[in-house]
Amino acid sequence: MPPTLPYAPTSPAIWPPDPAEAVAELRRRGHRRVAVARYLMAPGFFGGRAAAAGACVTAPPLGAHEAIARLVLRRYDDAVHGGTAPPGGRR
Repeated sequence: MPPTLPYAPTSPAIWPPDPAEAVAELRRRGHRRVAVARYLMAPGFFGGRAAAAGACVTAPPLGAHEAIARLVLRRYDDAVHGGTAPPGGRR
């Protein structure tokens, strides 16, 4: 079984700790290399807070990934066509 990595769930807007507090807490626990995985669709205010948290690495927004665009289009097609969109996506 792979080792479990320490983590600190956070939110840039909803509940404490904010991203900077979470990164600081992990560093207080002795973790030198800290990464922030932001599950945000686009850059902006909340992404900026995550990027400024002081981590070694911050993941880019998910919306910039082609798979997210395909998923959004697929969900749109499913909604418009009642779940009958072809496996390849758009008609």
